[in-house]
Amino acid sequence: MRILLRVKKDERVIMGDAVFESGSGKAWSPENFQTALYTLRRLILAWTDETCCYPGHGGPFRLADIRSAIEAFNSRDHGRFCGNATWGM
Repeated sequence: MRILLRVKKDERVIMGDAVFESGSGKAWSPENFQTALYTLRRLILAWTDETCCYPGHGGPFRLADIRSAIEAFNSRDHGRFCGNATWGM
């Protein structure tokens, strides 16, 4: 399960294990990975570039810093992938 905490009209989000600066984290099944892709497309990419993300591991980052990597990641066909997903795969 991936949990995000965001206060309305605030540019800060506690990401937990939903998104990291280097990737979308571990998907335990192909279905779990598809849910992660959906979350990236429908929720996270809808936020402004000024959104400051606080992941469960590693330091904070701005969405602007990884937006192009997320968009490129989402544009690729990953088949029935599961495992540790990084933006460059």
